[in-house]
Amino acid sequence: MNQIDKKALRKEMSKIRGHITSEQALLAEERCIHFLRESDIYKEYQWFYPYISYRSEFPTHKLIEQLLADGKCVAVPKVEGDIMKFYEIHSLDDCAPGCMGILEPVDDQMESVEDGVVLLPGLAFDERGGRMGYGAGYYDKYLSIHKKHRKIALAFDCQVIDEVPMEEHDLPMEYLLTAQAGLKRIL
Repeated sequence: MNQIDKKALRKEMSKIRGHITSEQALLAEERCIHFLRESDIYKEYQWFYPYISYRSEFPTHKLIEQLLADGKCVAVPKVEGDIMKFYEIHSLDDCAPGCMGILEPVDDQMESVEDGVVLLPGLAFDERGGRMGYGAGYYDKYLSIHKKHRKIALAFDCQVIDEVPMEEHDLPMEYLLTAQAGLKRIL
C-alpha cells in the first residue's frame, strides 16, 4: 500500500474511532481490564508500559489506576525529540500535559528499562499482528531497542480490519486486546 492509501486509511479509521461514545469507550475499557487481569501474561509480568489515552484513543486512565491498585509497576511514555522513553509513575498525578496536551510524566520520574508488557495505541490493527499508528514510528523505534517487551495492541473492535499495511520497519504485535474478543495471541 502506498503512502496516499495509508494516509486515507488513517483518516478513515480516525473518523470511525471518533464516533465511539464515551459510554461505549468506558464499557470497552472495563471489559478489557477484566480480560487482561484474568490472563496469564498479567500474572507473569510485574512491569506494564501503557500509553496515556488522548482524545478518541482506546481509554487507559482506569486501566492505569487498576494496574497501580494491583501493585504493578507502571511506566508511561514521554517523547523527547525524536525518541520515546518510559518513566515510572505511581499515580496519574505524576503526569502533566506535554506535547500536544497529552499527559506525560514530569521530569523528576525515573526512566524504566525493566522487561514488561507494552500496551500500544493505534488507528487500525489486524489479526496477523499488523498495527497502524500515527506515522511517527515512536513505538517501532522503542521496541526495536527493547526487544524483550511483550506487545499488546489495545483496540476498539471496530479498529480491527482485514489487513493493515506493514512496512519493513513496522514491528508486529503479539497480542490483540478488544472488548469482544478479549486478549488474543496473534503471533
